Amino acid sequence: MGDRSVRHLELFGGGDCISLEGTPLARVGVYAVRQNRILHRNLLAFLEGRPLRRFDPGGAYLTILNMGDGRGIFVRKGFVREGGSGMGRFDYFKPVSTWTADDVLVFLREKGVGECNLVDVRQPGEYEGGHLPGARLFPIAELGSRLHELDREKPTITY
Repeated sequence: MGDRSVRHLELFGGGDCISLEGTPLARVGVYAVRQNRILHRNLLAFLEGRPLRRFDPGGAYLTILNMGDGRGIFVRKGFVREGGSGMGRFDYFKPVSTWTADDVLVFLREKGVGECNLVDVRQPGEYEGGHLPGARLFPIAELGSRLHELDREKPTITY
C-alpha cells in the first residue's frame, strides 16, 4: 500500500522513514506532504476494517536549496535555476538543532517569550485546548502568508 509495512501489517509510516517496495523514494519532505491524506485515510480504514488505498508518490517535485544569503537554487525535472527573488521568505527557517520540549521550556524560562517568535502551527481547536503562554496561532496552512508578522531578528520556535 505504500504507507503500510509489508511484514508487519499493523505498522504504518510516512515521509523519509519509509520506502516503497520496488520503488525507491528520494529523501525529501515532499513525500511526507503527499502521503499525509492517504496515510490518515488508511489508518482510519485499518481501524474500521475497511480496504486500504494505494499511495501514489506522484511525479516531479520542486527542490529549493536555500543558500542562506537571500539566494536559492531551484531544481525540477533536471531544470536548475539560481535566483534571489523570494528566497528571503525561507530565511525564517534557517537550519537549527532540534530541541526537546524541555529545551524549549528552559529557553523560555531563561530568555522569556519576548525574546523569540513562539508559533503554534496547530489548528484553532487544538490551540484553544491549550498552548504555551505567549504562543501565537499560525495554522500551518496560513504560515507562508503570515511570515511577515514574525520578527526576523528573533529566533522562531514552532510546534
